[in-house]
Amino acid sequence: MPFDTDPNGLAPSLLLTDRPSVERDEEGHTDRLWYVLMTARVALGLATTTSVLVLLGSIPFAPSAGTGRTLWLQLLCAIYMLGAIAGRFFLRPPAGQRRFEAQALPVLAFDLVAFGALYHLSAGFLNLAPLFALPVLMASLLGRRVLAMGTATAVSVILLGSEVILSVAAREATPALLVQAVLTGMGYFFVAALANQLSSRLAREEVAAQRGRMAARQQAHVSALIIGFLPDGVLVCTSTGLVQAMNPVARELLGIDDSQPGLPLDLRLHSGWQALLDLARRTIDRRVDGDADLSIVTPAQETHPLHARARMASGSDGSGDALCVLFVQDLRSIQARNRTEKLAAMGRMSAAVAHEIRNPLAAISQANELLDEDVTDPTHRRLTAVVRQNAERLRRTVDEVLEMARVPGQLSTDSVVAVELDALLQTFVGDWMAQSPGRAVALRLGCGGQRVRFDEEQLRRVVINLLDNATRYASSVPDGIVVASGRQGDRPFIQVWSDGVELPPHVVRHMFEPFFSSESRSSGLGLFICQELCERQGALIDYQRCAAPGESRSRQGNAFTITTVGVAQSAA
Repeated sequence: MPFDTDPNGLAPSLLLTDRPSVERDEEGHTDRLWYVLMTARVALGLATTTSVLVLLGSIPFAPSAGTGRTLWLQLLCAIYMLGAIAGRFFLRPPAGQRRFEAQALPVLAFDLVAFGALYHLSAGFLNLAPLFALPVLMASLLGRRVLAMGTATAVSVILLGSEVILSVAAREATPALLVQAVLTGMGYFFVAALANQLSSRLAREEVAAQRGRMAARQQAHVSALIIGFLPDGVLVCTSTGLVQAMNPVARELLGIDDSQPGLPLDLRLHSGWQALLDLARRTIDRRVDGDADLSIVTPAQETHPLHARARMASGSDGSGDALCVLFVQDLRSIQARNRTEKLAAMGRMSAAVAHEIRNPLAAISQANELLDEDVTDPTHRRLTAVVRQNAERLRRTVDEVLEMARVPGQLSTDSVVAVELDALLQTFVGDWMAQSPGRAVALRLGCGGQRVRFDEEQLRRVVINLLDNATRYASSVPDGIVVASGRQGDRPFIQVWSDGVELPPHVVRHMFEPFFSSESRSSGLGLFICQELCERQGALIDYQRCAAPGESRSRQGNAFTITTVGVAQSAA
């Protein structure tokens, strides 16, 4: 479903009121009315000219009107015909106006004069009074009531004046014709008032309808923008499986790429979408909203577990086409979010517990040291050593919990300096081997003098944690643990490799989560803290099962690779 927005993510039409568009449409309506009336003048002129020519020249029983009157009638018809054609093609309504009174006045004057002359010359053998209906309608439709009434008045005066002139010329009063002229004039007054009233009401109704259409389009655009940025997939479909609307998230979950056809989309085209179609049909048939956990198979044969919520959108009262709105979410994302929330709550609780443990632990450690100074029995000294080791282990766990509870965030670039990677790795590995007698680490460094942007103490923490983690699984051979460095493209990397057994998939899936460990003696925070520290420095850490770095033989092991941000030598 397309969502057209500007670069800022908003539709330009939403930033404006609907009045300019409504006014443009109203002006377009008046323009069309102007051209219709101009065309009607041409048609009326053609019909009048044809009628006059036929009646005066071609029909044998046409009354004799006299040669002079015949020529004048023919000349007036030709003049009016040419004027109507010129007005149709050369007169244009002014832009930005709703009424054309200034443009209509010359046209009305021309029509009244022409029709008045024709009416007077054709008196006695041809009744052309209906011609005046056109200027009356034009004044009523294009102008205000004053113009309409004024035109009707002018028509009445012309009709009555023509009859008076003819009566004076004939020296004989014709009351019937005078009454007919008066009644015709009154009829045109009624026509003018009625046409003007209907025209005004029609214009108001059209403006109201246009504003309603504009509001509906804006609301549809707003709705499209909203569902376009929703994190959930949204589909609007019928009971037959035709998808009328969908957002980009839904397209991604259904496995629809840009090369596939757009809307309407038929869910029946792919058998893997059948579960969604069944849910929509049940919701529409039962008129009851429903939720379901289901699995779909994309056209690329990928299985997506989904949580779908079906809601009735329209037609629930039996009117209109029934539509169902499906809100779909990836179950894996929901589970990950729930797990993150639980871990966050657990972290807050653990931090509170760690604060409470720290003071008693310090007292236990101090008392054990004082006791160790006084005891001389070897058995008692072994017991104090056990207390010391476990107290130190508990202290490290408390420190890790408190470190995890700190708010993660990017360090300021002012506090992070460029450090030489290989030199630091040599120092860190040497210090670790001095504190871990009997453990050997093979160093295979390949960065030379390359400097990286990483806090030195935090880099030490990451490397030491990875070495401690490798010790649990590596063999005791001299190169069972390898620390290597090198470059991947333009980014330096550090790799800590160990020759331990392959980790189970469920361990790999959760290894960077806090409090997850495959051993009962581990706090499960080491790898999580490594990941947090790397993210603070803009570095990445990942796990892979691969061969030992720098070896040609296929000795497989577990490798943790840290991709860092390098610094140019000139900036060091």
